[in-house]
Amino acid sequence: MANITIPGEIPQIKPYIHGENYFLHDASCSDEPVCYKKVIAGAKQRICILDPYAFENDATRVFECIQEDGLTINIITIGYEEDEIKAVADDIVNIIKKNINSYSLNIISYKERNVEKKQRINLWHDRYLIIDDTDCYLVGNSLDAQQATNKHHGMLLLTEDNDKKIVTDLFEKYITMYNKIRAYKTSRK
Repeated sequence: MANITIPGEIPQIKPYIHGENYFLHDASCSDEPVCYKKVIAGAKQRICILDPYAFENDATRVFECIQEDGLTINIITIGYEEDEIKAVADDIVNIIKKNINSYSLNIISYKERNVEKKQRINLWHDRYLIIDDTDCYLVGNSLDAQQATNKHHGMLLLTEDNDKKIVTDLFEKYITMYNKIRAYKTSRK
């Protein structure tokens, strides 16, 4: 295969590009904590993550920035087996207990096993983050990519109440629809 040479230098951009409600991060340009980490580090009461691919690769490292005692972390994902989410919960606890003493961690992994096709629920593809029940984000990458990627990724802060309600209602839908047939659940305190 032939090598292709592109003339000129590769343009460099700032590691963070902020809009009014959006920011873009290029991890290849910065050793600073990624935007996602900065957002969850600011949580005072509750972090809710809705991410279908939450625990690929090195995803649990995003939680090393958590500093607030008494924090509740709720994660809803898709497709991980019970032993996998238990192991991930243990990894997250080992990371956050270095910085805080009291916490609550709940993980639900939807896996529509043994459910008749006509009774299956529609799952989701996009990623969402809710901080302290007030700040809602549409997130471009999953947790692992937030930590390990050298690609651009962004987060959009939703500012309209109706937009926030869509995300919080979606999260509550999957909390409410949880049962042992549809999903695995694990908790740590």
